[in-house]
Amino acid sequence: MKPLLMAAMALCLLSCSGGDPETVDSGDDGAAEEPPYFVVDDGASGPLTLKELDIHIPSDIARHWSDGKKACFFDAVERRAAEAGDPETLDPETMPYWDGRVDAAQWEQFTSHMRRVLLAQAVLNWATTDC
Repeated sequence: MKPLLMAAMALCLLSCSGGDPETVDSGDDGAAEEPPYFVVDDGASGPLTLKELDIHIPSDIARHWSDGKKACFFDAVERRAAEAGDPETLDPETMPYWDGRVDAAQWEQFTSHMRRVLLAQAVLNWATTDC
């Protein structure tokens, strides 16, 4: 189970944290390129913030969300990020979203930037369920 979780986290890092647009596969579907769902500032520290995450709700999701749901989502992201706190001091075993599936030894293996990306993904997913 832990290797699967580690692989999923690595995949999340690659798919959700932006990346070099020159090397991102645009696919063959002809769809307009969208900005990444969120971007984590490589030099940031402290708790995650809405400004840092620079969230772009993908158009295929946004078209189904009312303005109220979008507002709820952004409020929930801000609240969940504050509840999670600083990724550097976070005890991953007490993070409710992960439900004990990430332990301190695993968390320590990640770079500061990777911790921010993983926590951002968890916060965004968690916030989605709040609305």
